[in-house]
Amino acid sequence: MRIAYISYPAFADCDFPLVRALREEGNEVLYYLIVTPFHCHSTLVDIDRLQEGYDIVPGSVYPELRQYDAYLDSASIRLVNFGGNEKGKVFRLWRKLHRELRKIRPDVIQLTHFFPPHALYYYLTFRSRLFITIHDPVYHAGEFSRRDAFLRKMGASSMRGFVFLSHNDRLTGVFREAYRIPAAKIHYAALAPYDCLQVVPRDPQTHDSDFLFIGRISPYKGIDTLLAAMDILSQKRSGAKLIIAGAGDFWFDISAYANRPDIELIHRFVSTSEMVALMADTRYVVCPYAEGTQSGVIMSALALGRPVIATEVGDFASIIEEGVNGMLVPPSDPAALAAAMDAALAPDRLAHFRQNFDVCDHDPEWRRIARMYEAAYQS
Repeated sequence: MRIAYISYPAFADCDFPLVRALREEGNEVLYYLIVTPFHCHSTLVDIDRLQEGYDIVPGSVYPELRQYDAYLDSASIRLVNFGGNEKGKVFRLWRKLHRELRKIRPDVIQLTHFFPPHALYYYLTFRSRLFITIHDPVYHAGEFSRRDAFLRKMGASSMRGFVFLSHNDRLTGVFREAYRIPAAKIHYAALAPYDCLQVVPRDPQTHDSDFLFIGRISPYKGIDTLLAAMDILSQKRSGAKLIIAGAGDFWFDISAYANRPDIELIHRFVSTSEMVALMADTRYVVCPYAEGTQSGVIMSALALGRPVIATEVGDFASIIEEGVNGMLVPPSDPAALAAAMDAALAPDRLAHFRQNFDVCDHDPEWRRIARMYEAAYQS
């Protein structure tokens, strides 16, 4: 099967293993990655300086992508390189990609995001071949975008199929009702640990923490609950340290925690190599989300051999096996979170978790997920 896979850097960490698995299953996958001045620092992609010009180029032109060659050949990535924001040239590059897709005649065009306004005419040309992966059927708190909602509305009726990563019937139902999607177009897949991170060289800076929150700062992430849990934990156990790392705006006053010795704030974009170092130097990754569907942070932590303390929201319970690769607590409950963090620091508990990560081969999981996509395409 010939698949044109069109995505953005925000999804690269789950794209890389899926594209590789689809190719291992015998499919011809042409992987197009859209990079713009606004989309060149995200997940696996941290391009220091975009090349000037507007063209489709191999990913190997950027040294930052060559570090993944042992996992996914960077030369096999077709970078749609928007070297600026000149509207006329942006439109022409989308036209060039359109011509290329018409020439190669893929059986399926797999999207991870709806087309932007410059490319709405793609729906007329390719509507019989379009599939899209829906990472978040419902907008998170504080994440709603009128522009994104408009693009969803414009594109939903043209899709041949929707691949949901969440098996939550309520969330899927809300999406189906909002965009009037017939049941026959709904398909399900999953995520597995992002083992592509295992080839990333770690940043040389060392860290030492008991707990790490990492990712974009957003209201639904529950950082306020995590800090309240640290207030409780500090009264029970002295010396436990938390690092909070990521860019974004706090929705509450963080100043009371800025100078505490048990809490370190790294309030900026964190590169992939820094993330690998931070996870390597912590004992547990914490995902205290107030709500959610699935989590790339959890998949990153499990790929790097770090147990996760997470709230029981979305599909987290299908990923975190209690006492095997992490612990689950109710959302928005600082006392329960603090109790889990306290129990996690017991030496025997930490040794138990580390032993469970001694052997990790995630390729079969991604091959299974690739077959889920194939089944959707062939249905």
